[in-house]
Amino acid sequence: MATPLKSPSGLVLAGGRSARFGSDKALALVDGRPMIRQVFETLAGIAQPVFVSVGDAATTYDLPARHVADRYPGCGPLGGIHAGLLASPAEWMLVVPCDMPDLDAASLKKLLKARTADGDAVVAVDPAGRPVPVVACYHRRALARIEARLAGPDLSLHGLLDLLDVVTVRLNERALRNINTPADAGV
Repeated sequence: MATPLKSPSGLVLAGGRSARFGSDKALALVDGRPMIRQVFETLAGIAQPVFVSVGDAATTYDLPARHVADRYPGCGPLGGIHAGLLASPAEWMLVVPCDMPDLDAASLKKLLKARTADGDAVVAVDPAGRPVPVVACYHRRALARIEARLAGPDLSLHGLLDLLDVVTVRLNERALRNINTPADAGV
């Protein structure tokens, strides 16, 4: 029988520019509540501690979480995951974006259950089989490869996945619903 893997920390990615949204989409109300709060509460029920990745140290959200600023500003989610892994006391970190308010605990637990003792990441895939690397669980051992990518021109998470030992887990379309515009949020 395999030894259960230790509990993960959590990271809410909230460092984006929200360019298509027109304002800070993390604060957009969905079902009467800020998206970031919904995502945070779901994650906090599974992972501890939970961090919030922000693009710069001046940005904070009213959440009981430590905010971590990108050490490599302007590098997108890769920079946020890097900052989260550096701050995390846990070997594994469950990562979710602030703009997927329908992510549920059952979906996130599926990711955690798929971790392996020697794997680098467990990544959600949508019903069409496309990876969604911002909904994933990353092991600390991926940090060196993340740092190498941050030093180069290719900052894509999809490119990072090519360098890691990855397990994929199919999640339903509703859980992976992404809010990019006010219309997506019903605003």
